[in-house]
Amino acid sequence: MLPLGVGADSRPIVWDTQETNSLLVSGGPGTGKGAVLRNPITEALRRGWQVVLLDPIKGGGDFKYAEPYCNVFAGTRVEAEAALKTLYAEVVRRKNLTSSYGVANFRDLPENVRPTHILLVVDEFNNAIEEDKVDTRPSTDPEVEAARLEVVAENAAANAIGKTVGRIVKEARSSGVSVLLAGQAIYAAQLAKAGASGLKAMMAAMLLGDPAYGAVQGALRSPDDAPDMGGVCPPGRGRYESTVASAVIIQNLFATIDEHSRLLSGLPEVEKWDLAPKTRKLPSGPAVEDIMLGGPQTPQTVEFSLDDLLALEGSGGSVVQPAVQPVPFEQQWQPTW
Repeated sequence: MLPLGVGADSRPIVWDTQETNSLLVSGGPGTGKGAVLRNPITEALRRGWQVVLLDPIKGGGDFKYAEPYCNVFAGTRVEAEAALKTLYAEVVRRKNLTSSYGVANFRDLPENVRPTHILLVVDEFNNAIEEDKVDTRPSTDPEVEAARLEVVAENAAANAIGKTVGRIVKEARSSGVSVLLAGQAIYAAQLAKAGASGLKAMMAAMLLGDPAYGAVQGALRSPDDAPDMGGVCPPGRGRYESTVASAVIIQNLFATIDEHSRLLSGLPEVEKWDLAPKTRKLPSGPAVEDIMLGGPQTPQTVEFSLDDLLALEGSGGSVVQPAVQPVPFEQQWQPTW
């Protein structure tokens, strides 16, 4: 169980990861998402869990205090994609492990082979899976083409983030991997477009602030049963809906970053996961100009006889060089996974 806050009756509200393996936190600017996320992150680290922290939009600024203790701390889409693919490989390994021992859940494994619980955190998830507009036509300007290729890679990573998170949420419930996603507003249509449809039905939900009914309807499974916020909603206050009960009012615990740092000060720094084997790589070696031209150009010698040159001169013609057609990046790039 990871602490979240207190209810209207002042009783503690916790995230029971055995009952509800994944949690989706949503809320607009100023509602306190960063402070809300820090509580389970800090507690997971104190319990010795492995933490994979991905903030590909904001670069992890709200969680720098935890970076030395996280097995992955990723601040770009490409890094986040590599981390998720690495984590999914671990999910598959754990599924095979439980199967080999004839048990249904990693908690039932013998202690000497039981893996450590993992907490996956993805902040600004809705923006992380949103692709940017990009011109599909290669440019003959090397700088413009380099920028275009970067956007193409970012978009491919965004698509992979959505799909891989969806697979982890759906497949890792018995493998000891809990998932905490956060964003301003995460809609079902956006999840479906990113290949992560159906996630909301599997996750507990926390909606911060007191938004309009449409936002409540989009965030909670049973919006009509959600309590009224009463018009008073300081940062960190909202509605919490587990997968087994209706929503209740929650006031999340608040601690400063310095206080979180002190709670972790006695922990050893951890070894980072090696993401290199799963990291998306842009073409290397040839310059962008070479890529656009279809590879390094080999000079060719063309022989003309005197009669050829005189005939060309007499006709008033000119030598026409064949136009070089740019080769689309998608045909040049072979992913490494």
